[in-house]
Amino acid sequence: MLLYKLKYCNPGYVDLLIIDGNHLKQLDVLKDESHMQLIMKDGKIYKNTL
Repeated sequence: MLLYKLKYCNPGYVDLLIIDGNHLKQLDVLKDESHMQLIMKDGKIYKNTL
């Protein structure tokens, strides 16, 4: 789980986060919300660009 403040949902842990990029090579992709394709928290989808 990821603890991060997102503009799409309240701060805290998210259930599922799908990003466009390799977070193992570039950790900064987790800070840029434009790389986040799907954000789910408490079973509710807040962003889905898949």
